[in-house]
Amino acid sequence: VPERPSMQLEVGQTLDLNARVWLNGVDEASVAAEIVLGSLDDEQRLRDLQVAPMSRTQEHGGPIAFVGQFVPADSGQLSFGVRVRPDSPDLINPHELGLSKWAQ
Repeated sequence: VPERPSMQLEVGQTLDLNARVWLNGVDEASVAAEIVLGSLDDEQRLRDLQVAPMSRTQEHGGPIAFVGQFVPADSGQLSFGVRVRPDSPDLINPHELGLSKWAQ
C-alpha cells in the first residue's frame, strides 16, 4: 500500500475535496461521485463508513470535475477516498453492479 499524505483537522472543521473523473464515453448523468471515509482496522479496511456526495462542477476538456466536503464528527485517525459508481433509479442497491471505481 503506497504511503499517503496525512493532515490534521479539528473536529467540526470542513475538508473540501476536488476530483477530476474521465468517464470514457459513459453518460455523466449515470454516475455518482462520493467521498467515503472511516477508520482503518488492523487489516487496513475501512470501518464505520460515512459517505458524502460530491457535485459536478464543470468539464475540463474531457474529465468531469466533482467537488465535495465532509466534516469529521469524531476525533481519531480517519482515512478517506473518492469513488465513482453507477447511479440510476432502476438499481435496487447502488452497489449491485459491482462497478465502483476508486480514485488513485
